[in-house]
Amino acid sequence: MKQESISKPGKLSKLNRFARSLLVVLFSGSSIFAVAQKKDTTSSRFTARDIKYFTAECLFEYNTVDTSIDRFHVYNPVFKDEPASIHLGNLGTAYKPLTIGIDGSLDYDIGMHQFDAYLFDPQKMKYYHTPAPFTELNYLMGAQNEQIFRVTHTQNIKRNFNFGLDFQKIRSDGFYQRQRTDYTDIAFYSWYRSGSGRYSLLGSAVLNIASVAENGGVQDGSFFETDSMGKRDIINVRLDSAENKWRDYSINLIQAWDMGFVREKQIDDTTTVKKFHATYRLSHSFIFQDRHYTFRDAIPMLGFYNDIYLDSLNTSDSLQYYKFENEISFKSLALKGFKDNTFIDKKHYFKLGANHILYQLAYLSPYITYVQKNIQSLTGKLTWGRRETDSTQFIYGLSTGYGFLDYNKGAYYLNTHIGYLFLMQQISLDLAHKYTGPTWIDKYNFSNHFRWDNNFVNITTSVLKLNYAILKWKLSLSVSASLMDDYIYYDTLSIPQQYAGQIPLGMVVLKKNFTLGKWHLDNHLVYQKIFEDDVIRIPEFWSMHSLYFESKIFKKVLWTQIGLDMRYHTPYYADAYMPATGKFYLQDTKLISPYPVVDFFINFKVKRARIFLKVVNVNQGLIDNGYFSVYRYPMPDRSFKGGISWRFYD
Repeated sequence: MKQESISKPGKLSKLNRFARSLLVVLFSGSSIFAVAQKKDTTSSRFTARDIKYFTAECLFEYNTVDTSIDRFHVYNPVFKDEPASIHLGNLGTAYKPLTIGIDGSLDYDIGMHQFDAYLFDPQKMKYYHTPAPFTELNYLMGAQNEQIFRVTHTQNIKRNFNFGLDFQKIRSDGFYQRQRTDYTDIAFYSWYRSGSGRYSLLGSAVLNIASVAENGGVQDGSFFETDSMGKRDIINVRLDSAENKWRDYSINLIQAWDMGFVREKQIDDTTTVKKFHATYRLSHSFIFQDRHYTFRDAIPMLGFYNDIYLDSLNTSDSLQYYKFENEISFKSLALKGFKDNTFIDKKHYFKLGANHILYQLAYLSPYITYVQKNIQSLTGKLTWGRRETDSTQFIYGLSTGYGFLDYNKGAYYLNTHIGYLFLMQQISLDLAHKYTGPTWIDKYNFSNHFRWDNNFVNITTSVLKLNYAILKWKLSLSVSASLMDDYIYYDTLSIPQQYAGQIPLGMVVLKKNFTLGKWHLDNHLVYQKIFEDDVIRIPEFWSMHSLYFESKIFKKVLWTQIGLDMRYHTPYYADAYMPATGKFYLQDTKLISPYPVVDFFINFKVKRARIFLKVVNVNQGLIDNGYFSVYRYPMPDRSFKGGISWRFYD
C-alpha cells in the first residue's frame, strides 16, 4: 500500500508564517503594556530568578523558572512526565506508562488518557509574576517534519494583576505510513489580587485540538531482520484511512478570600506600614469542559476489526461530554515568624473541601445516539498533617475523601505519610488505599466495532511504600507492595474484563547519581514483580542511565553537557493497541526482545539561550536493526534532532 501524500507543499511555510505573526503580536503587546510595569524594563538588572510562577493548587507559593540544562534534550512530553513509558513510535501518538501507580481522586473518569501529555491541562496551568514582560520561545525540529513550537508570554499590568498566553504546536509525519500527528494547544490565563491581599481571582481558557492518523501497526514486523535503514514509507500497514480527532475546550475560574491579621512593620525611625498576614483561605473553583472524541475509518472492511455492527462502509464514532465541576475548600496557610502569636498553629496544616461534578454525555454515530444526562459525583475531602520546616524532623500527614452521590457513592481513598529527617537523610512510610468505580469506557461502548454494557464492581487498590534517601549522596530507594482487587484489563480481543481476585505487585525503585570531577553517571532502575501476568504485562526490570561530561567552556561562558542516554528493559509480551477505543490490550503472539536504546546528546547554554543537539537510536544496526515497544509498532530509526529555548525578560 502506497502512503498517501500527507504533507502538502507549503505546510511548513504556513506554520512558520503563523509563528512569525504570533511573535509580532506578542512583542507589540509587550511594548504597549511595558509602561505599566513599575520597574524600569530597559535596565538589565533582572535575572531569571525574578521570573516566578505558582499553580492553582498552591496560590502565591512561588517557584522560579528552570534555567538548568539537565535533561533539556528530553523533548517528548511523554518522557518528561514519566520516563518509563511506551508509545506507538512517533511524537504525538498514544502512550502508556510501564509502571502502575495510584492517585487520590474519586472524580468520574471517562477513561481516555492516551494523548493527555500533549495537551494543555487547566489544572496544571502556571500563573506568573514578572517584573518585566517575559517571553519564552521553544522550537524543536527533527526528521520526518517533526516539530514542536511553543511560546509563552506573560507580564504584569500592575503588581497585583498579570495575564499570559501559551501556544503550542506539535506535528510529525513519522517514518511509516499514516503516522502523522497534529496538535494545536492555546491557553489564556490571568490573575488578580486585591490591594489588601485578601481577595484573589484566577482564570484560564484552554483550547486543545488534536488530529492523529492511525495505521494499526505494520502488517509484518520481520523487515528488521534484513533491513536496517531502508525506506519505511513503503512498508504495508494495517489501516489505510483511520484517524482519531480530539477537541477540548475548558474554562477554569478560582476565587479565594484570605483571612488573617494586620501588623505594623517598622520601615525607619519615623515610618511604619501596615501589612496583612494571611492565616486561612476560603476558596471556590469552577471548571467547565467541553470535550469531543471522534474515531473515523473510511475503509473498515480490511479485516482489522473483529466485528462491524452498524456500517461496513464507514466508521464514524463520537463521544462528547460537558463537565461542570465546583469545589469549595477551607485551608490553613503557612505563617513564618510571629513567635508571640500563640493562637496560630504554625506547625500543622489542614484543608477541608467538597467537590461536585456534573456530566452530560452523548455517544454518537450515524445510526445510534446514546445519551447519559446528569451523571454526578460528590466528594468530601480532608487533608491534615505537620509541615516540613527547617526545624522539623518528624513530619506526618493524611488525606482522605469519600463519595456521597451517584457514580462515586461509597467510594473512598486514604493516603497517609510518616517521615523523619536526620543528618541529611530522609526516611518515610506511605500507605495509600483506594476504592472506586470503573471508568466510563470500561463500562459502556456502543461503537461500530465494539459493544459492551458491563456491570463491573468497584476496584480496590492498596499500596504500602517505604522510602529512604541520602541527599548528600544523591541516592533514593523505595520499596513498595501493592494489592489490586477486581482489576479491569483488556483481553486479547480488546474487550474489557474484570479479574475476580487479588493481584499482588512488588516494586523496587533505585536512583543514584555518581559524580567524578566533571563526569556524571545518573541511574534510574525499576524492578517490578507482578504475580498474575495473564492480566498485567509489564517488564520485570527497566532502567535508564545517563553518562555525560559537564563543564563551562570558552572562558566559562558556554555551559555544556555531552553524553549518552540508555534505556533498557527485560523481555515481555508488550501490549497491542486498539485505535477505535484508544486502549492498550493483551497479546500472546510476540515477545518483545530486550534492546538497549542509546541516544547521543549535547546540551549547552549561552546567557538566556539553551540549545540541544541529539541523535536518537544511535546504536541502530550494531545490536539489531530496530526494535518495538508496542506490538506491531516499530520505533523510529536513527535520526537527528535539535532544539532551542530562548527567554526574553527585559
